[in-house]
Amino acid sequence: MTRWSQFVAMTMAQLSGRVSLRDVVTNLAAQTAKLYHLGTAIVSRSSLARVNEQQPYSLDASTVDLCLSVFPWAKFRTTKGAVRLHETRLIFS
Repeated sequence: MTRWSQFVAMTMAQLSGRVSLRDVVTNLAAQTAKLYHLGTAIVSRSSLARVNEQQPYSLDASTVDLCLSVFPWAKFRTTKGAVRLHETRLIFS
């Protein structure tokens, strides 16, 4: 499993409001044509869990404002919606 596959899986999970790895994997399996065009493939739940546990994440994050009427799950403040994107950095030794 590549970092790109992990990024696509976690981004789709966040933007579609998924609540568990099983939910994420099921949603990805229903989107095979879109995954193909993004240059990734279906991932297994165990692979996604392992990669999420092992990959280092940076402390840098950005907030993307969203409209609450379109994304009701993205409640950030009382009248504002947002998601936070965390940048993944590769560290080689």
